[in-house]
Amino acid sequence: MGGQGSGTWERWDRKGTVEEYHTLDVRTMHRRGWLRPGMQGKIRWLRGKREVASIGWTVWDEEDDDLAQEVELYYTVTPTTGNPEDLRSTVFLEWTRCNYGGHRPWFTCPNPACNRCVAILYGGPCFYCRHCHNLAYESQREDLSGRLRRKARKIRRRLGGSADLREDFPQKPTGMHWRTYHRLRQEAERGAASQSRLG
Repeated sequence: MGGQGSGTWERWDRKGTVEEYHTLDVRTMHRRGWLRPGMQGKIRWLRGKREVASIGWTVWDEEDDDLAQEVELYYTVTPTTGNPEDLRSTVFLEWTRCNYGGHRPWFTCPNPACNRCVAILYGGPCFYCRHCHNLAYESQREDLSGRLRRKARKIRRRLGGSADLREDFPQKPTGMHWRTYHRLRQEAERGAASQSRLG
């Protein structure tokens, strides 16, 4: 791997779902106290315990006040065909006042044709918003039976059981009302039935 902000960005030419892309979330950065002027650091993405990509960042404030104005990103992209390329990108920040005090940050999409205020940027090779990358959510590509199966797996995990629809349905957790348990079980069984119809 190269220096600060390096990694293999495997989806150089590929468009797909948001779940396939590395993300920068301005809310997470703010919550961790990273959006103060002068702060800098590095974000790593892991697959298991192996680092697959990373990005360095520095926060700037050109107006000499308490709210940072921009974040500089620096990283290396490695297309599947071609040589590694070092990139730098400046992302401007917008702040909106919250009803109960304080301010909430937003990234301004650095694509000159966009400039939307967004919470999340998606990388590979440029860090742009979901609209600029033309990304969908995985759930948007599912048909009805796929959504039912996903919901059934989620219910099973919520009840403390396995997400495998072939296994026995989990027992009622302590403290859950029977009415709630039966409703969840019916919803989960609809998803299991849709899987069995598909074989």
